[in-house]
Amino acid sequence: TFSWTSNSSTLVLATAAENSAGDILFSDASNYVSHKNNSVYFVSSGKLYKRVLAAPNVTGNTAVTTCPAAAATSSCPADRLLLQNVEAFTVKYYDEQNQEVTPDNARSVELYVKLKVNRYPNSVLAEYKTRMVFRND
Repeated sequence: TFSWTSNSSTLVLATAAENSAGDILFSDASNYVSHKNNSVYFVSSGKLYKRVLAAPNVTGNTAVTTCPAAAATSSCPADRLLLQNVEAFTVKYYDEQNQEVTPDNARSVELYVKLKVNRYPNSVLAEYKTRMVFRND
């Protein structure tokens, strides 16, 4: 099963909804509160995907909600395949004291991915780890 909340194997990032000119679409312009689209990064069957959950009922929003390939339609295109042969994908969340915390209390996030494929009878491995600090709530 999949969770569309951030956890140790799923990353959900909210981004401001934008129109075709790149202008932010606000739900409360006087307080600078924007409508939010969510990008969900998850692994299924050894493949890393990005799913978009577009902010609903927002006129002019250029984001389009995506779906699993088997359920894709013209109005809900397939999730974007980012990586194949994923052996590990982990997400860790840290507070300002560099302590591991729940996603709701995070100030930064660390992503780790390990890819493995068997070729010419050897295993070829690639690993990558990166850490990012959240700029805004």
